[in-house]
Amino acid sequence: MFKKIGVTTLLFLTLSGQAFAADKAITSTQATSLAQSAVSIGLKQGYNVAVTVVDAKGVILATVRADQALPHTPKTSFKKAFTAFAAKENTSDLIATIHKGDPTYMNKFVLSTLSNGQDNIIFLRGGVLIKHNDAIVGAIGVGGAPGGQLDDNIAFEALKGFSL
Repeated sequence: MFKKIGVTTLLFLTLSGQAFAADKAITSTQATSLAQSAVSIGLKQGYNVAVTVVDAKGVILATVRADQALPHTPKTSFKKAFTAFAAKENTSDLIATIHKGDPTYMNKFVLSTLSNGQDNIIFLRGGVLIKHNDAIVGAIGVGGAPGGQLDDNIAFEALKGFSL
């Protein structure tokens, strides 16, 4: 009897440890560092961007704006991060899916979010998921470079140096 309880307890603790390790979360300190890194990358490339990082629930953890970034860029960067979080895919992939005209996807995500009055959705490139062990732990949104591909590039470059 003691061995069964011991093995069961060990199995439970092992499984709990594995589940707990998979449940990583981004801290506000990490999010701020990631956002600052992306703004620095943008500035080195000659772009005044704003960057927002949201957590796995779509809540803002950090927003950083280059001194010369335009006034609308923080809100745009949030919407890009939130859209990636809500769609569970990078905004560039979301836009590609929409352009393909997939009616199932259109009904599930696009039309449902728009009909529910979700005003934090924006269909622009620059929103990128943040993953840990294939689990979505947040998203980063970059806005302000002259083109969504450039915003994407800044986000991906910042994520190269980021780890939880």
